[in-house]
Amino acid sequence: MSQNIEVTPERKKELAKLFQELQGRILANDITLKEVNEILDREMPEAYADRDKAPKVMEGHAYIYAILDPEGRRAYVGRSTNPTARHEQILSGRVKSVLLRLWVRAMKNNYHFGPPMVILAETTTDDWYRVHREWVVRLQEGGEAYLNTL
Repeated sequence: MSQNIEVTPERKKELAKLFQELQGRILANDITLKEVNEILDREMPEAYADRDKAPKVMEGHAYIYAILDPEGRRAYVGRSTNPTARHEQILSGRVKSVLLRLWVRAMKNNYHFGPPMVILAETTTDDWYRVHREWVVRLQEGGEAYLNTL
């Protein structure tokens, strides 16, 4: 039941370019926060910025997600039964991980918007630990998931 979504090197470059462009426009006061969100909704549908496209909360299901950095790398991998609510918790700093909380705060201070979330896999609540661990190990081997500790 696991559905995996890979972020290609080309997509990473696109995301890095998008983040850089948005940062420049924000710093130049050339864009509003509403416009930033509209651009993210349009350009990054995989980040579930548009709440109507968010995964549905279903009993027995868990989602493995990644928080993206400005280069489009998957900086943190987590799991949730409600990814939309979890993303809101992460953006508001309501997380146990001090490292993740500080990193998100730095992202907001430097880029003036919070990091997006992408869904990597859908699994069952019985199997989430194994699927999560596999994603973290695989991504850490490639230099990603650098905010995760196992």
